[in-house]
Amino acid sequence: MKDLDIHAFKAVLNFVRGLALTTMGLLMGASLTANAASKTKLSVFTTGTPAVGLPCAPSTPSAVLMGGGTDVSQAYTWMINKANCGATPAHLGNVVVLRSTGNGDYDKYIYKLGPVAAVQTLVVPDRAAANDPTLNSYIQNAAVIWIAGGDQSVYYAQWKGTLLENLVQQQIRNYNSHLAARVRAS
Repeated sequence: MKDLDIHAFKAVLNFVRGLALTTMGLLMGASLTANAASKTKLSVFTTGTPAVGLPCAPSTPSAVLMGGGTDVSQAYTWMINKANCGATPAHLGNVVVLRSTGNGDYDKYIYKLGPVAAVQTLVVPDRAAANDPTLNSYIQNAAVIWIAGGDQSVYYAQWKGTLLENLVQQQIRNYNSHLAARVRAS
């Protein structure tokens, strides 16, 4: 009887181990699938209340190229003032931050630097996300478009020839939106 109990115990133990391993494998697989899906999904972080439309019609587009060190708050403030046509209009504009990885860390920092309706970070991790039609409303309502620093070759590989690239070009060309980019010499 003891031998049967030990054999039955071992059988149950092996069954539970197998079930646990299978469950762990399924959970890990689901976790990996969820992580893979989140890496290809457009993520949006927002500080403030986004405006619809631009605050004014600037006469000329502006550009800031910054890199090789810490952020220069005066550059952000200058862009915000240009976007507001040098005054504080009744209707404030949005600053849209574009990046391929990361989060909305810039949002609160930029939001405090000048009068803006909202700062919205769009994390666009790949070509599929760069062709997401929901990008349209964010870019069309951007008075300032800020391309965060990092490896620009990634931006080129993931965004070149996509809806995102076309929207940014149209916004600058048609509405004189302001473009800023954090660049890295490598």
